[in-house]
Amino acid sequence: MTSEISNISMGSGTIDREDYIGQFQSQQLAYTSITAETEEQRKALFNLMNTPDHRLADFINKTIALKDIYIEVVELAAKDASGAEIIGEDGLPKFQKAPRIVLVDAKGKSYQCVSVGILGSLKKMQNVFGAFPWNPARNITVKQISKGAKQILSLEVL
Repeated sequence: MTSEISNISMGSGTIDREDYIGQFQSQQLAYTSITAETEEQRKALFNLMNTPDHRLADFINKTIALKDIYIEVVELAAKDASGAEIIGEDGLPKFQKAPRIVLVDAKGKSYQCVSVGILGSLKKMQNVFGAFPWNPARNITVKQISKGAKQILSLEVL
């Protein structure tokens, strides 16, 4: 398996959140720069997708030697400016899509976040420095920017 995961589609139609079998059978939108051809590479890819080593927010102002990325679309409960969950007219919670991102360093350690800010940084970095994987890895620093009451994660290239 190479980067076929980068071409996975969402499938057709809307899936009811209570339709667990439908959710299991649907394909998930995802991208990775990681080539997983051997059994060991596939295990490493699965593990960083499923249980990353660290939370990226724990590495603010720290350096990471960035080599690879994994990005998937997840659904989160929609919240208003005060942080309260938004309830629709039908009485059910509303959901919004967000990017879940796993950064992978040169040693294979993984750092997870759900962040539009990090996605924006990665897109700009790829435009400037070229597509992932980066070989050799590129040193970056995780930054936190305050924007009103919100805290936004961003990346700085060293």
